Amino acid sequence: MRIAEHDNIKMVGFDYVADAADFVYDNDPTGCKTWLNLTNGVEVFDYIHDKSFRPNFMRVQSTSLEQKLFDKVVSDIPADFIMRMVMGYDQYIVDFGAHHTVPRALWQGIPYFVAAYKLVNYGEHDLCFGRRNCGDFLKVGEPDFSKMMRLDDKTVAALRYYGRYDQGLGNIIMVCAKTYNDGNYEHFCDICR
Repeated sequence: MRIAEHDNIKMVGFDYVADAADFVYDNDPTGCKTWLNLTNGVEVFDYIHDKSFRPNFMRVQSTSLEQKLFDKVVSDIPADFIMRMVMGYDQYIVDFGAHHTVPRALWQGIPYFVAAYKLVNYGEHDLCFGRRNCGDFLKVGEPDFSKMMRLDDKTVAALRYYGRYDQGLGNIIMVCAKTYNDGNYEHFCDICR
C-alpha cells in the first residue's frame, strides 16, 4: 500500500484490485461512504460479495480532463458527494487505472474539483495533483493555476451554493489500483447483474 496526502485528500494505492477492495470493505462495510467511479470502479464487486455493501456511484471522466473541460468535471460531481464533503463527512472514492495505479479521474479530477471549491468559497489558490504511481502531490503554480481555474458563472454559482452549508471539509480517501479489465464493458456489466 502506498499513501500520499494533501490537505483533506488522501490517495491510497494498491498493487492489486483485490487488496483495494479489502481496504474499502474493512473501512466501510456498508458502502454508504463509498463512491465507485464508473466504469472501472465497479470491479470491487468481483471481490466484495456482501449484499449489504451498497456503495454510491459517480462518473468523473478522464476524457473531460484530457480535453480540459474543467467546468464539466465540476458539474459531474454528484450533489450527495458535495453535500457530504462540505458537512465534514469522510468519503471513499474507488477507481482503477488502465495504465497506472492511479487513474486520471483521481490524480487530477478530484483534486481539481476540491481546488475549485476552495477557490470559490475560501479564496484559496491551492491546486495539487497526485501522481499516477501514488507518489507525493505536486503543486500547480501560476500561470497554470489561473488558466485552469477559469470557471464559467454557472459553475461558480453552483460551488457557492454548496458553500453555504460548509461546516469544514471532510476527508476524501481515493482508493486505487491498476486494472487489467479496462474497456471490458461486458465484464463490468456482468459484475453488476
